[in-house]
Amino acid sequence: MISRIFLTAVFIIFLSPIYLCASFEIFPNKKPIINSHSTLFNSFDGLDVLYLYNKNDLAHYMAVNFGVKYVIFHINTPDVNIDLSVMGRASVRFELFSESFNMLHADYLGGLALDVQHQGFISETWFYHISSHLGDDAIIYNNEKYVNAGWEAIRQYFNYDFYHWFRASLGLEYKIMKRPNDRIFYDLSYFIGGKLNGISFNIPLFIETEIEIINFDHSPNFGVKLGIYLDHLINKNMMDKKDDRDKHIIFISYYHGYSKIAYLYNRRDNLFILGRTFRY
Repeated sequence: MISRIFLTAVFIIFLSPIYLCASFEIFPNKKPIINSHSTLFNSFDGLDVLYLYNKNDLAHYMAVNFGVKYVIFHINTPDVNIDLSVMGRASVRFELFSESFNMLHADYLGGLALDVQHQGFISETWFYHISSHLGDDAIIYNNEKYVNAGWEAIRQYFNYDFYHWFRASLGLEYKIMKRPNDRIFYDLSYFIGGKLNGISFNIPLFIETEIEIINFDHSPNFGVKLGIYLDHLINKNMMDKKDDRDKHIIFISYYHGYSKIAYLYNRRDNLFILGRTFRY
């Protein structure tokens, strides 16, 4: 019932007849609207290569995250841009210094996204499925019990850019189905976040943070990330070339909260992360 009301409200608000003067494109040659929200491992920016150290179990990991978002339908009006996109993500984590570079899990996500942009305002609506598969190495070497966990969910974010250097974000997510046997212990969570971006001031740095509030019986998930735009640093700052790109990023990050690997849903992570992102 909640999901039907949610989707109906989105349709009424964002796809109403006020856009009759719009132009329409199918499979347009344009980049999708993206707000990474990457402090909680939800990026669709491209390819992430990560080193992770978990202070809780004193273990070292390598993770690879490849996300794709492709616009299939675009609506353009004098004031508003609307994208309907397909999105997918594959994430794999390996244990460093282990018997055979153990693969612990592989997560797969697929879904649809509806993005609406009006000046500094961006609305993001996702409907997606995620499946988390325990790796054979984790079963053999770490004596983990086999679990194929996952869920379907609706996620809504509202973002606003203040003067091109600060983005504030509010969001929520409702899990429609959870497997196996209603495994994840919460249905609804809320997000609040912000991002300071120095590239508008010719400073190739950014810092972002996000909190996911589950309920008042459990402590929230928290992430913070400090990054450098390598293209801008080298081409613009060092070589004085005209370059405002943010394709390549190197960053350090910290995450504290419940595991984002679905079958480890009730374990706490205390992760220190060093990574590089290659954006498409």
